Amino acid sequence: MTAGLNVHARIWRISFPVDDSSGGALPTGTVSYPDILGRLNQAKPNFLLLQQGMEIDDIFEFETRPPAMEIYERDELEIIYPTNHVYFGKHFRVVGVRRSSMHPSDSRGFMILTLRRWERAHVQQ
Repeated sequence: MTAGLNVHARIWRISFPVDDSSGGALPTGTVSYPDILGRLNQAKPNFLLLQQGMEIDDIFEFETRPPAMEIYERDELEIIYPTNHVYFGKHFRVVGVRRSSMHPSDSRGFMILTLRRWERAHVQQ
């Protein structure tokens, strides 16, 4: 792995092409990027919200390169390597995408994804 980058991840594009038997949306996914290298960091909680007793989700940041990838909000990121990582096989929903101000062909460019830990309900249908 490149220095500083600690995980391999897979990006899923989620769509809702069909309904299930009760009329609810049945999500399916297509792998947009099968193996990207990045750094996963858990963001610090906002202590003012915690002191007020509000529930807040675990928020993560994922830094990756190159910045020209087409990753959108509501895409999913799945950790696929290393296998002993605490979040191996877990899914995260992309809630924000930030790109560096560098030219897209500049090798110093990067992309930061803001993620929220996410679990799909009714996996066995």
